[in-house]
Amino acid sequence: HAARFQREAEVLSRLSHPGIVRYVAHGAPGGGEPAFIAMEWLEGESLRERLRAGASFRSNQGFGEFGW
Repeated sequence: HAARFQREAEVLSRLSHPGIVRYVAHGAPGGGEPAFIAMEWLEGESLRERLRAGASFRSNQGFGEFGW
């Protein structure tokens, strides 16, 4: 699992798109501590709030189709 996490974090760090939250850092402290990925903080409503307000999302759509 650690190798996959590392690969995915590295891929995420190279992505740049207005519909994707910006990568900040990642790490795996060890000693039983969980691995983490830190992402850009965005002000506004959460995805949960957006979905509760009636937005829908299909896996083959981009967030840009919702004006996000």
